[in-house]
Amino acid sequence: NKVAFAHHADDAIETLFLNMIYGGRIATFDPKMYLTDSETTFIRPFCLSFESDIAKTCASLAIPTIKSGCPNDGFTKRQEIKELLHSVYHQYPQAKENFLLSLYNKDKLNLYLQKLDPKI
Repeated sequence: NKVAFAHHADDAIETLFLNMIYGGRIATFDPKMYLTDSETTFIRPFCLSFESDIAKTCASLAIPTIKSGCPNDGFTKRQEIKELLHSVYHQYPQAKENFLLSLYNKDKLNLYLQKLDPKI
């Protein structure tokens, strides 16, 4: 009744940007979610680890990895966001850590949660 996904911090940040750009909402996936219909808990144990760190660890421990078999891999909106973020990280190296921090730093949340008064 538990399923572990391999989503990592980069996936969470990409999902945030995809949702903001294409969905008009500030959201990403939850590290843990429960589906009552199937009584299944889904966890994402790598959601605070960056893909590059996971890859380095796998290489150092000789853990085999498998490339995605999806024919659309590399030709999606997610890939476009990956490339956009790569250029942002190149120009602003601290952005990667800060984007991740922003996903769970609820004490610093400061958004317009109501529509602004049109008279303002």
